[in-house]
Amino acid sequence: MNDTQLFITLTLAGFSISTGCAPDNSPSTQNTTQTGETGTETSTTETGSKLTETGHPTTISDTAVEKAPQSPEVYAGQELWDESSIPEFGLILSNESMQALRNSPTEYVSGSFIYKDEAYGPVAIRTKGNSTWQSIDNKPSLKIKFDKYDEDLRFLDLSEITLNNMVSDYSMMHERVAYRFYREAGVPARRAHHAHLTLNNEDYGLYVNVESATRKMLEPWFDNSGTMWEFWNADFESIYIDDFEVKFGDDDKLILYETALALEGNGPIDMDTINLTLDIDSFISHSPPWNPLRPLVSDGGIWCL
Repeated sequence: MNDTQLFITLTLAGFSISTGCAPDNSPSTQNTTQTGETGTETSTTETGSKLTETGHPTTISDTAVEKAPQSPEVYAGQELWDESSIPEFGLILSNESMQALRNSPTEYVSGSFIYKDEAYGPVAIRTKGNSTWQSIDNKPSLKIKFDKYDEDLRFLDLSEITLNNMVSDYSMMHERVAYRFYREAGVPARRAHHAHLTLNNEDYGLYVNVESATRKMLEPWFDNSGTMWEFWNADFESIYIDDFEVKFGDDDKLILYETALALEGNGPIDMDTINLTLDIDSFISHSPPWNPLRPLVSDGGIWCL
């Protein structure tokens, strides 16, 4: 890179993720490698960053990067995403609820949620997923809603939680790394951390607790006056607009149609329409084309307009 040197350190589970840019005219780093009887040593001279023994940069800070908001007064359930420990969750389901999930796995059933020896319930529980879906007798991804049967019930001020089984991710780190990376870069993204789950006192193993895309999740980022839409396996084109489902807000799809049709056009009128309906800078920042996990994701893709 001619104009900018980009350093990215990606580490998790007790370490940190940091991104930053150092201009080419900043102090340069030179490595001197010496090999002797005791092995290989790497030293550094005048640098703009500190090197590890392997010669890789550690933390490069950039004050221009807007950090994700961290206020515990704003962020519900903050302790669940504290990386100093892995939370323990428990679910209790009756025989009737277990059988109901076998028969209709995406329909909610009643159960109890256990955290730190405290029971929450009745809560609504169902399995979720497409290619990674597994039955309740295996290792299912789960959606747990606290306010379905009691609109005032909350868990650490959360109305729902999402537990993904990670069966297609052998590293069990993809979601934690991706979401953390975006948040550290100041891009709106959900929190993600591991959790250990038992179901009826049976060990179901390690899950990733991905923050559910709710109004509460969006509060630190947006004013929550808009509409959140959800859709699966589709592009933002007019022929797919009918497949958009509203999660909350106004159910009028007119703005979606207008934006999609304008994006399909190529004239000045289309650009005027796009400028009226779409915050282009935010759109590009929040949904970069190389992003394997769009920052705002829930069982597919979510677009906020």
